[in-house]
Amino acid sequence: MRAIILAAGSGLRLGESTQDIPKTLVDVNGKSILERQISLLKEYGINEIFVVTGYKREKHVLKNIEYIFNPRYSETEQLTSMMVARGKIFGDVLIIFEDIVFDSDILQQVLASNDDITIPIDMDWEKSYEEEPNKPADKVLIKQKKIVQISAKEISLESKNEVGEFLGIIKLSIDGSRILVKKYEELKKIS
Repeated sequence: MRAIILAAGSGLRLGESTQDIPKTLVDVNGKSILERQISLLKEYGINEIFVVTGYKREKHVLKNIEYIFNPRYSETEQLTSMMVARGKIFGDVLIIFEDIVFDSDILQQVLASNDDITIPIDMDWEKSYEEEPNKPADKVLIKQKKIVQISAKEISLESKNEVGEFLGIIKLSIDGSRILVKKYEELKKIS
């Protein structure tokens, strides 16, 4: 299994913390977010790690990591960064957003899934936003135990039991990788 970490963003919402470094290199208790992610991945035997960079890419200097540059990072979102690395999306793959700190319990549950596409979500997400109710969250709409939409803005919260928060991790099986890349290529032809 390989992992692709999407780390191209500038982290504007973090203000001065990301003035000189990408947000994935922000220190959290003595270790950057990226170092935390990589360390956890390696604990689970995932050593083939790719990092998609953009903003301040020269600051990424960790060894034994292959870096892939998204030249359009300032004008695009995570999907573009993911597809810059699409040559690495085959077989079993984890795709991880750059700004999440997660523990081994989450990773263990994701890795244990046998589904083609696994996306962990937090169904109790609103508690995290009680103090900041307008803070952006990538919401997930679920119907009949299937994810039908992921969006930061467009999902109505009327049916609270069917809305969760995307945790920033995607696991793809061999077929899941094929499905994702194929769907992207189809949509790219349409646009």
